[in-house]
Amino acid sequence: INEYFVYDKVPFKINNNILFHKNEYISSKTRFKQTDLVIARHVFAHNKSIKNFATNIYKKSNPKYIYIECANWILTYKNLDFSQLYSEHFYALSPYSVFKLFFDYKYGVKELSNFDIHNGSFGLILGKNSTEMISSRQKINYSKVRLKITSWNKKTKSIWKKASKNNIIIWGASAKIIFMINA
Repeated sequence: INEYFVYDKVPFKINNNILFHKNEYISSKTRFKQTDLVIARHVFAHNKSIKNFATNIYKKSNPKYIYIECANWILTYKNLDFSQLYSEHFYALSPYSVFKLFFDYKYGVKELSNFDIHNGSFGLILGKNSTEMISSRQKINYSKVRLKITSWNKKTKSIWKKASKNNIIIWGASAKIIFMINA
């Protein structure tokens, strides 16, 4: 029987005998069995040290495969939607930056996909001893980034000024709404 473990500080009820919840974040104290696959969906940006997070995944589980999904910094910039840069995110990541985190541990690219979630995300499957690489990183002029964010900020302020004349009800996505209100 395969066993699946979910490591998260968000409690939830599980009603089956193969899926287990661990009320913790992965750390140097975490104990794993040998693992075939680690799935990390939209968690890397939330870690104060992505290097430590990647190291803990490798050293604690030494998986054959790692699937990492993140909002794509390159697409965030290209789409001029900076709502991904909110207070819960320590990092904005590209496929290249995530690949580099695992390169020293002898992981290569098995598959890279782009999709629309979070206005542009990537899914990266890394395999142990795979030789495929992401050969270069995309260069971005960060003076232009500052100008683009400033422009986005002005548009956001304009929207909130118009909206503030009305009663507003907001559901979900609280971090992004706080970020936009504070823009």
